[in-house]
Amino acid sequence: MLAAAIKTALHSELGVPPCRQELCGWKQNHINGYETRITDDTVLSSLQLPQRTHLFLVAPDHVNLTPVDG
Repeated sequence: MLAAAIKTALHSELGVPPCRQELCGWKQNHINGYETRITDDTVLSSLQLPQRTHLFLVAPDHVNLTPVDG
C-alpha cells in the first residue's frame, strides 16, 4: 500500500484534499537516522512500522474536519 492510499481515504472521509495533507513523523520514531520525506509513492511497508500504528490527523483550527456525507 502506498502513502497516497491513506491520503485518498482521508479525503473521502473528511474532504481534506490530498495536496493539503502531509504524512510525517512515522519512521523517524522507529529507525534512527531516517531523513527521507514520506511521499505519495512511499510504500508503507518500507517504513518498518510496528504491527499496530496510530494515525493522528492534525489540522489548523480554521479547517472544518466534519466528515463528508457520502
